[in-house]
Amino acid sequence: MTHKIYNFKFNIVISSRHPFLNSRSYRVHKKRKQCLPECGTITTAWRIKVFVVLAAYQEAFERMGHFLARKPLVALLISLVIMVGCCLGFIRLNFEQPNIELFTVTDSQSRKDSHDSAQFFPILEARQEKVIMIPKDGESILSEECLRDVVMVHRAIENISGYDDICLKQQLPNVAEESKEKNCMISSPLELAGTNFQNLKNLSSILARESVKPTTVLSSGQTFKHSYRQMLANFHLQRNRDRLTAHADALQAIYFIRKTTSPEEYQKIEDFEVTFSNLLTSVSPRLKCAELSYKTGRATTKALQDVLKPELWPLCVTVFAMAVLAFIVIHFSSANAFCLRTVLLLFSCFLLPLTCSAGFVSMTNFAFTSTSLFIPFFLLGKVITDVVLFLVEWERHQMVPSLEHRVGNCLARTGVLATATALCGSVLCGVAVKSSFRGISHFFFATLAAHLAVSASNLTITVIVLLYFERKIKTINTPCAATCE
Repeated sequence: MTHKIYNFKFNIVISSRHPFLNSRSYRVHKKRKQCLPECGTITTAWRIKVFVVLAAYQEAFERMGHFLARKPLVALLISLVIMVGCCLGFIRLNFEQPNIELFTVTDSQSRKDSHDSAQFFPILEARQEKVIMIPKDGESILSEECLRDVVMVHRAIENISGYDDICLKQQLPNVAEESKEKNCMISSPLELAGTNFQNLKNLSSILARESVKPTTVLSSGQTFKHSYRQMLANFHLQRNRDRLTAHADALQAIYFIRKTTSPEEYQKIEDFEVTFSNLLTSVSPRLKCAELSYKTGRATTKALQDVLKPELWPLCVTVFAMAVLAFIVIHFSSANAFCLRTVLLLFSCFLLPLTCSAGFVSMTNFAFTSTSLFIPFFLLGKVITDVVLFLVEWERHQMVPSLEHRVGNCLARTGVLATATALCGSVLCGVAVKSSFRGISHFFFATLAAHLAVSASNLTITVIVLLYFERKIKTINTPCAATCE
């Protein structure tokens, strides 16, 4: 008996510890049940707000559709006035060639420090025209015969018309010379050969001495000991009998051109570089000891332009292929398809807004580059999506007898979605406009303007075109119906 009582008590203890029989568990469930109405209230209030906003948008688009259906000529006239006003901006249309400044951070601290330093040391921002000479037979470029070729090239460059006007002058006149006139700044071992190169035969020994114990300051403000690495490749000294001679595998001469922001001065620099390239190309075959190669500042800019310059025939093929694809998608998205209507939709919904946006952007003194040619490819998908979406709704409401209600219903259903996609695209382009790189910022600024123009006019132009063809069809069908009766 005692054993049974013990078991009974034990069962009671176990059962009292069971989570489903514990009074605290009931309180937990009560708290959850009390939380549900509050969460439901918040969700319901949020749904009501979203519904009110969507209803307001749909009502606005429905009123817009009624206005377009009642007064299509007024809407067309307003669109033409806006288009003509935007196209007036083509008077200030400007094209800019790609340059390094477009793809560098112009307002960074390092650029500011470099600009401040260049005010005291202009050589830091000077344009460099480089000439590299290598001996043909593999001997030293500092041999007397090779140095004659170097001197011939140097004199030919100095005799180019206008070189003395655009070259970067040395900071102080040469105190070793009687003339106080400032000479053009260069980086070349020929500076140690004398004014008329009278020490050309002994230049190898002079360079050997200057590399150990410098006594002459070059036009760049440095000594040969601290700048020979940018002048001579594999420079080393050899003892020939009782004297040291210098040997090198290649020689580089740098001619510094001062930086300018004036368009006239910049044109002079470009003309000089063209003459510079043509001159060295013609002189190269006459060299007996050395081979010649060169690099100009214009070559760097041209290399960047070639990278960003699209190939013409792939671009034309791509444009044609995308136009055909857009035509097929728009044409077969409607049961009552007309080729003329499809072409007119594609032209009016894509080319006209792009033209307007280009004219509007030109008003802001914006300079287009070759990268702007890729903007239409970003927007073609947006145009096709909006037009096809509206055509599907247009076919779905074809049994509505009133054109006014038909247009209103279609715009009410498609306008919200088109606005949402336009908002997302505008936000993405707007974020990219804030880029620190001017080239990227300009590209997305033009893209944003084109995106807003396409989004704002896409549905309006589609409605006007569809209304025109729908009324033409009704005008044709009305006499036929009267004749049949």
